[in-house]
Amino acid sequence: MFRIESHILTVVLMLASISVGHVFAAGGNPFELLHAHSLQKVGTELSGVENLERVSEVVVDVAGNEAESFQLVVRSFDADLKGVDVKVVWPEALNDSMEILWHKVGYVQTGNPSYATGHVGWWPDPLMPAGPFDVESNKLQPLWFTVHVSPAAKPGTYQASVEVTAGEYSETVPVLIRVRNFALPRPGRFAAPFGLYAPYMSNWYYGDKEYGQHFTAGQYAKWCRFMGKYRLTPKNIAYEFVDREYTEGRNGKTLKSVDFENLESTVGALAGDYYPPYSFGIYRLSSAKEIGKWLKAGKTSAKEMARTVILHIKEWEKRGFPAEVYVYGFDELVGDDKAVVEFAIKVYSALKKEMPSIKIMQTSMGKVSAELTGLVDIWCPKTASLADPFYKSELGKGKTLWSYVCVSPVPPFANFFIDQPATDHRVLFWQMRKAGATGLLYWSTTWWEGFSATPASSEPCFPDIPMKMKEHEVYTGIGSLHVNGDGLLLYPGKDMTPLPSIRLEIIRDGIEDVEYMFLLEELIGKVEAIPVYQTHSGALLLKHAKTLLEVPGEISRSLEDYTKDPQVILERRKELSNMIEQLVDILENKDYETWKKKDQWW
Repeated sequence: MFRIESHILTVVLMLASISVGHVFAAGGNPFELLHAHSLQKVGTELSGVENLERVSEVVVDVAGNEAESFQLVVRSFDADLKGVDVKVVWPEALNDSMEILWHKVGYVQTGNPSYATGHVGWWPDPLMPAGPFDVESNKLQPLWFTVHVSPAAKPGTYQASVEVTAGEYSETVPVLIRVRNFALPRPGRFAAPFGLYAPYMSNWYYGDKEYGQHFTAGQYAKWCRFMGKYRLTPKNIAYEFVDREYTEGRNGKTLKSVDFENLESTVGALAGDYYPPYSFGIYRLSSAKEIGKWLKAGKTSAKEMARTVILHIKEWEKRGFPAEVYVYGFDELVGDDKAVVEFAIKVYSALKKEMPSIKIMQTSMGKVSAELTGLVDIWCPKTASLADPFYKSELGKGKTLWSYVCVSPVPPFANFFIDQPATDHRVLFWQMRKAGATGLLYWSTTWWEGFSATPASSEPCFPDIPMKMKEHEVYTGIGSLHVNGDGLLLYPGKDMTPLPSIRLEIIRDGIEDVEYMFLLEELIGKVEAIPVYQTHSGALLLKHAKTLLEVPGEISRSLEDYTKDPQVILERRKELSNMIEQLVDILENKDYETWKKKDQWW
């Protein structure tokens, strides 16, 4: 740690919050710096400047193994700014334990959606690579900064700075970083299987869905690793780049063997450090709709389908990959489709008979069949069905509950659409906690299908292909709803480099909110085991700590009624952090032992 100069104001440090002061552009500067927190979506027009404050310093509160973000917004005055440069400075001593990354916020154009929204047009979302940029006169240009702290960082307050320069003018903002006395685990405990489809990535970059020749497992692994940094598991990582050998028979092809050698560079290299237990889908069965078609045509066999899954599981086990995996059941199965339900029961029963320990995960858009209750281990209804008493009943039987969103539900439900408030993306994870769900599944992060513009360069990348959401295949052709940005959380950058989005950053923050509650729950159990914390004021402390494990109505009263105020979320997050820090201090310092020996307890 290094000394904070005395001229810097004393501040109250709050978790995930920013402390700001007021300065005015001086010396004829053609720009000024304003502040926005990570739950604001900032447009380019000056009409939004009233929601911003001039900034004298930024304060970030963060735990080990965590990332926290803030925004600085360049406001230009009457002249265009050319070649604006950003420099982040922090002590060399912190290089191994902390970094501050920055991006210029980019924009995409939305279409008119099937739900109410405050604006149709240009929305901030893609986070562009760091580098010099221009700003038109009388415009706003937000810059996104993320502080990453390693688990080895020592608790304390550190000072860095951000310098923004345009020509001969510059503004410098001190950044105070308070590192808490605890670290979040990695991998965490909240499962977040989000789709990353190699065929469609290959099709985008090479015009060929037959990946492997051009789009390699090594390239795919780079994107998998990137997702892992956001606490997301590529949900199809276990069945992309699998070599399968078939034999021809009277009834068509039969799977003979599978080879997972290519997965050594994806699952084998990343599983232990990046992805939570039971976030791997070892095999995905077909959709319920597809199975219905096959049954009518007499083209499928429950026995053969179960055998196919078991071949994959045995190859997985042979490679020594993580045992905490699940089989993705027939997608979006509903109880009304009796033929498909009966077929699912046959397949699931065969799997359980051969491998009783295997977990089966079942997605559903609505009514489920009670006949599946003894076979399904992880229930994953769409969020609109999450309040069904059936799932609470299954939780009571020891089953696991996840949920998912995909194209729907639309507002007033929370989702990940570009034109929703940032709070909607984050509060969705608090709703998972409130429902008892320990995972959230999402169908795709890289669905780039439908964008038809010719790139300005030889490489199809953003922003050379501008990605107007009215052209997005999800907006035009999946279902009857028009939604903006569904299935697209990563943008295709140059040199096959993933570009994150504001939504992706907020999703990570939402997952970390839940991880805070997991950690607090664990610490309460440890402190509760100390006799002196079972009576007197110690018991009162733990009673208060337990209230923080609940999601208050101020954040989410129901799946359709929840806060739009960022400060409500940030204040609750601060309370969680303060309590975690207090319990960690109790366990590490063991002051209660000294007090007990001196008969000074309470």
